[in-house]
Amino acid sequence: MASTTRDRSRLSDPWFIFAGLTLLACVVGIAYGVYVAANRPAQSSEGLGASIPQSRQYDYLNVSIIGDSYTDGAGVNNRGLAYTSRAAQSQCWEVNRVAQSGTGYTNPGSRDDSRPYTDPARIRAALASNPQLIIVQGSISDEKRSGLRDAALTVFTALRAQAPRETKVVAVGPTTPPDADPAAIGDVRDAIASAADEAGVPFIDPIQRGWLRDPGAYTPDGLYLNESGHLQFANDLVQALLETDLVVGDSCAPIPAS
Repeated sequence: MASTTRDRSRLSDPWFIFAGLTLLACVVGIAYGVYVAANRPAQSSEGLGASIPQSRQYDYLNVSIIGDSYTDGAGVNNRGLAYTSRAAQSQCWEVNRVAQSGTGYTNPGSRDDSRPYTDPARIRAALASNPQLIIVQGSISDEKRSGLRDAALTVFTALRAQAPRETKVVAVGPTTPPDADPAAIGDVRDAIASAADEAGVPFIDPIQRGWLRDPGAYTPDGLYLNESGHLQFANDLVQALLETDLVVGDSCAPIPAS
């Protein structure tokens, strides 16, 4: 009996009533908030919604590069430090490397599976990524080899014939490494430049532009680019492409996410 009396006394206590009402108000408020959130219309793209930053994507430039050991990344332990990767990172390129060390327009290289630039499989590989820009690099590997001009003309003609009309093709001649014969490399440059002129392909001349004259840009054997050389080659290449209007659009311009 005493217990029942105490329970009734607690129910009539003002503080107990206040606490109960407060709890009830909180429950009702939470329920109303959930209902409003569930039935709120979607935010439009106008007004406040326009100030919310969207995730960014980039209009990457598809670039294929046919090349020798330089394009293959010889001289650095990590291909992320090769000139192809450096240029891609700075210019927002998607690069398709069609590279085999020791090869050139005429030189098939020393490996059983390597082929010269003229090989139809290498041409197809360069076109497979639907590139907007095709760079043909080199090559010191063609030093003192016959038939170079005809081979280069074959490559340029095939690329121009098989690539879409809007695809740009550019030839980048050899550099003059410390261990190479400057006169012989000059002959290589001249043959490639002549073929490019006949095919209507722009020719970038690293020798004339003074690229990589410092022996410190090369590995101890005096043939391959070291890390510093790859970085310099990337910078020089990008600058030459910009100067000659061979870079298509602003690849690093952000576009709205779809």
